[in-house]
Amino acid sequence: MPIIFFAFPFLFVPFITAYFARSSGRHYKTWLLIGCLLPIVSVIILFFLPEKKVEESTAD
Repeated sequence: MPIIFFAFPFLFVPFITAYFARSSGRHYKTWLLIGCLLPIVSVIILFFLPEKKVEESTAD
């Protein structure tokens, strides 16, 4: 039973990482995979990366 309490937060870390990645303009699936491989480290890396700016094209 105690292992469930330890493992439970690690099941949601990849999804939290992917959510933050998507909101900052990065690829959702890529960061979901990174979040699965490096659960806590991926959130820290994503926190220190600059936010990507989406370029809007202006057609005249």
